Amino acid sequence: MTGDPVNRTSNQTERILAGIAHLVPLLGFLIPVGNFVIANVLAPLGLWLGVRKQSPYIERHAREATNVQITLSILLALDNILFEGGVRHLGVFLLVALYALFAGARAALKAYRGENYKYALSLPYLR
Repeated sequence: MTGDPVNRTSNQTERILAGIAHLVPLLGFLIPVGNFVIANVLAPLGLWLGVRKQSPYIERHAREATNVQITLSILLALDNILFEGGVRHLGVFLLVALYALFAGARAALKAYRGENYKYALSLPYLR
């Protein structure tokens, strides 16, 4: 996780959209509608696909948000397979949800400030 300035010349709209890329997936944890994995991954992925050629700043943040959401979705899928409900399952889900909430909020704040953010629990699926 770095807080290095990336592009202080990015305009406010770019910074807001970059922050949204980190916040929108959290709605899947707060408002469970259908399969939250689809919402969590598709929201930042759609933003990444839509603006990756127009704004390197938004592209960088949307890619990072997508990568972490894919990683968290895999962790939750493994949790479902390994623990099949019960206290352990609930514990892992709560840990993943809390990490997603706090790291996502911090990433959105960094994005709005014009800074880079690298999630600690993220594998680079999109490059």
